[in-house]
Amino acid sequence: EVATVFADEMKRMHSVFAQRVRLTASVRPEGLLRSLDQVRPYITSIAVAEAAERQWTASLGDWNGAETQAFLFEVVVPPLAIGDHPLLKIALHYDMPGANLKDQVREEVIKIRVQPAAQVAYHVDSTVKHWLERLVAYRLQARAWKDVEAGKIEEAAQGLKMAGTRLFAAGEKSLAQTVQDEADRLQQNGSASDEGRKRIKFGTRGLMGPTEENAASA
Repeated sequence: EVATVFADEMKRMHSVFAQRVRLTASVRPEGLLRSLDQVRPYITSIAVAEAAERQWTASLGDWNGAETQAFLFEVVVPPLAIGDHPLLKIALHYDMPGANLKDQVREEVIKIRVQPAAQVAYHVDSTVKHWLERLVAYRLQARAWKDVEAGKIEEAAQGLKMAGTRLFAAGEKSLAQTVQDEADRLQQNGSASDEGRKRIKFGTRGLMGPTEENAASA
């Protein structure tokens, strides 16, 4: 299995179509980019740095042409008047070695529509809900392992149980059961199994799910 994975990784590296991908995100006045997470091809938190006032930057590495790259932005803005407003300006900077192109730039402005409260249907967009459920579960299990390393066993067990609840709600029943089993093992024995820990870590990281056609991609 390792040999197969290694061969697939080498193939992926040779199929890179964009290198040195960097992102710049600018928010409206009094706005804040609270977090940036990659949700495809796998879940991981992206480190962002505030390069200037209301402007954040992040390094996104090299991109494989065969994989969808999708990201979830958490943006905080002040109260806005009714109407359409620019929310976020995103710029991608990248090189395309196959076409011998460097310092390419693609920009996009994300807008938000504010409606009167009486006209608003209080539901979360299905794609956003899909990723939030899985992202929260990923964050909870990551925090739980940090609590284990810090000797906070009860907090870690509770965090895993919360992650399991999220996964059950998201329909990831097999992985959710593994999470719950490891939470019980933590409470009973004070430690988790290596196998269970690896399955949870990489299982939550790879929660790609069925919404690829609906995920916002760059």
